[in-house]
Amino acid sequence: MKKGDFMNISIDENLKKLRKQKGNTQQQLAEHLNMSVQSVSKWECGEGYPDITLIPAIALYYNVTSDQLLGMEEHCIKAKINEYNKKCEELFTQDEHDENVLALWREAQKEFPNNHIVLYSLMASLHWKYKEDESYNEMIEIGERLLRESADNFLRLQTIQFLCFVCGNKRRGDLEISKKYADMNPQHWYCREELYVNCLPKDDEESIRNFQSSIRDYVEAICRFADEMAFSPNSDAKKSIKILEFTLNLRKLLYNDGDFACEGLIFYNLYNLACFNLQIGDAEKSLSYIAEMPGHFIKSCTPHELKRHTSFMVNRLEYGDCNISEDHKPNKPNKIAATIQRIFDNAKIFNSIRTDERYIAAVEIMKKVEP
Repeated sequence: MKKGDFMNISIDENLKKLRKQKGNTQQQLAEHLNMSVQSVSKWECGEGYPDITLIPAIALYYNVTSDQLLGMEEHCIKAKINEYNKKCEELFTQDEHDENVLALWREAQKEFPNNHIVLYSLMASLHWKYKEDESYNEMIEIGERLLRESADNFLRLQTIQFLCFVCGNKRRGDLEISKKYADMNPQHWYCREELYVNCLPKDDEESIRNFQSSIRDYVEAICRFADEMAFSPNSDAKKSIKILEFTLNLRKLLYNDGDFACEGLIFYNLYNLACFNLQIGDAEKSLSYIAEMPGHFIKSCTPHELKRHTSFMVNRLEYGDCNISEDHKPNKPNKIAATIQRIFDNAKIFNSIRTDERYIAAVEIMKKVEP
């Protein structure tokens, strides 16, 4: 049997782990089995497996079951958790799914009370009820447990990000606690993208892709920070316009061919610029931004296959459906109409230009969008 066959048996890793836990040597296991130490060494290196008749003896020696030794128990757990994830995806396609998703992960926790993936999913599903103090406290408790117990760096980073968001959210306002979690992460110059600058060859294709990906990520980060400034209580309409024009122009500069990977963000950028310009009485400027909106709205609602960027600074990268807002996915046609009704029909700020032909034409185009 080759390594990787039969459900990805991980006996090599398990043998090393169990031997270290017991504090013995390969020689001691070999003597117990009346085998050569070279055979045991090959098993641990993944260059072969013990004969099936030896499995019970090895399991007995380490006081585990044969399934545990073979890694079958772990495989079965992963398979069951994958089933929970599939059920969760199905529930998210239904309306009023929040309570059902939470109930699903409550059920999973009963079956796997110490599994970190299950605990993280439960914590995330509690977010929809986080205005309730009980749910908020439970999220913090689960997050703290994951940070204490998990050795998975990616899961830890996800947990820190989640806790920062929940604690720093305006409806909670536990800013000092949020900052505590944020401070657990290093500053940006210690991140992978920064280190790649030094460790990857400059003329390698992989390097160029990584550099372009970093540029795209940093541009979006800059735009996100700037947008927060635009809606700061200290920013008036004129300041907000300057900031939002900066982010709009920065994205247009990066995607100079119009191959935006952020159509929904461009749409809302234009929408906010239209609103702020009406606040200062510049209806013409507002209408010019509204006229740009339909094209970006249609693209944000329209699924398409992954395609390669053509803009020079990102032409090694692809973009596709992953950039479409969840509310604008093909299975959410009612939310597309609700978005237009909420931000146009119900917004009093547009009352002064509702009869303008340019306004009417733009809104009508967006109302007719079919995902």
